Amino acid sequence: MADTARGAVSMTPVVTIAADSDADSVDAIHHNIKTSVGGDCTRVAQDTDDNWFYAPNVIVTSTSEELFGASDDATDLVGASGDQTNGPNEAAGAAVTYTDDSTADCSADKVWFLLVKNTGTSDTSNTSTTNSVYISLDGTAAAYNALDNIEIKDGEAWMGNIAGPLMQNIFIISAQERGAGTAATVNSSTSVRCTVVAMIEDVA
Repeated sequence: MADTARGAVSMTPVVTIAADSDADSVDAIHHNIKTSVGGDCTRVAQDTDDNWFYAPNVIVTSTSEELFGASDDATDLVGASGDQTNGPNEAAGAAVTYTDDSTADCSADKVWFLLVKNTGTSDTSNTSTTNSVYISLDGTAAAYNALDNIEIKDGEAWMGNIAGPLMQNIFIISAQERGAGTAATVNSSTSVRCTVVAMIEDVA
């Protein structure tokens, strides 16, 4: 048996039928699609070089930063190190580590599976926020108005098998929902707390 990231996705295409003088509006499944559509999302470790990364309290800010770390192998975000001993709320500048306590090489190690959950909170005190987070996978800065960025709204999660970008090439930022602009302030904060799970190839 090999380590496996096992997930599933499901989408229901809902159409709202407008109210008229004799009936209230009602939601129904789209008549052409007729059902929910979904499937598995799985990544099987290729060998013992594939490591787990887990950080439950990554504080994403309104400045685009590396989700994991830059070439110095240190975090730019609070809680992003994955340190299972001193975390999960360690300060920015901590060394990026895997769940087995080995150290990541952010300029060489490759991300093959990624899950990010927007907790709908801005901090570990569970202050609620409606800000989204946006992820860039190609080494460019994350931005709410970048057409190829992935948006994760408050309370939502996104996961997928990705093409092995270097850890230092994945960027994340907080902002309002797509098209609404830069991050809204919540309790003097624009941050979003995210949970991150990844399967990463330790190239070294």
